Amino acid sequence: MGLGKTIQSIAIIGLAESLKSKEQIENRRSHHLVIVPKIVLGKWLKEIAEWVPTLRVLCFYGNGEERQALKEKMRDHQFDVMVSTFETVMKEKGEL
Repeated sequence: MGLGKTIQSIAIIGLAESLKSKEQIENRRSHHLVIVPKIVLGKWLKEIAEWVPTLRVLCFYGNGEERQALKEKMRDHQFDVMVSTFETVMKEKGEL
């Protein structure tokens, strides 16, 4: 703990985004999926917003109704990074 793994991972995502062409940025068809333990989900969202505020983050987590609404955003590619938990990914693996 405290080794900077979260920030390093966010930095890699930020670097990958910075290397995209103007056309890739406009199309936004490539996304990053980050799967984290539920206990650190909020920390990841906070750190991404702090370190790479230009990224559009989708927190794919919640009850069935909440996830259904989030699936619409996902299908419309309205995000750059999706942050979710292992349990949620296993429940929605068919959709993902």
